[in-house]
Formats: sequence, C-alpha cells, structure tokens
Amino acid sequence: SAQYYLPNGVSPDVLGYWYPSDEPGMVGSDTIAVTAGAENPVLAHHFLNYLLDEQNALRNFGWVGYQPALKAFSPSYLSDEGLVPANLESAVVTSEQYASGRQLLQLSPPGREVWDNVWATLKSG
Repeated sequence: SAQYYLPNGVSPDVLGYWYPSDEPGMVGSDTIAVTAGAENPVLAHHFLNYLLDEQNALRNFGWVGYQPALKAFSPSYLSDEGLVPANLESAVVTSEQYASGRQLLQLSPPGREVWDNVWATLKSG
C-alpha cells in the first residue's frame, strides 16, 4: 500500500522491496476472531465469511492496502488487477513464504529493553 502514500504525481516505480531469497523472512498476519461471549455469534460468523469471500477480500485489499491471507491471489494477479505495482510484486507474500517465514510473536525481555531505548531516543529527537 506504499504507493498510496506517495506525493501526487510520483510514480510507484520509485519504490522497491527486498525479501531474502536464501533464508526465511519476516511474515505476519492480523487475526479476527469471534469471542466466546459474543452477543451475536451467528452474525459475526457471517461477517467473517463475507471478509473471506475472494471478491470482497479483493475489494478490501484495494481499499485498505493489506494483503488478504487467501491463496487465490498470486503476486501477478494482484499486479494485473492494478492493486500492486509490477515493480512491487516481490512484496506480496506467497503461501510458501508464509509457511516458511518467521513471525515476530513477542520480544524477549532484553529485546524489549533495546526496543524501548531506541523508541525513547527516537521520540526525544
């Protein structure tokens, strides 16, 4: 979705993306769930089914810019549909990359300390 943040008139050709070819890269996904105490679980499941419908997922991707976790959308398909610039097809995570990728689930306490220190430095200018 980076192309939508470019100034008017700037081509997405200026953008690039690198993903390691020799080892697993970082991957991630957001989660949507129906809680056990949901007030209207049937409606919630219908909403999830709506989001997982390929055409609705494609429209949603076009609006929010986040890749849906559906196998139906290859990098070339998303490029052909005009949702991903051709030069950024490598930014689309394939099923194979997702399966072998590394997910950052939680920082270790020392890692969290480093993160907090860097963030504090960044905020202080």
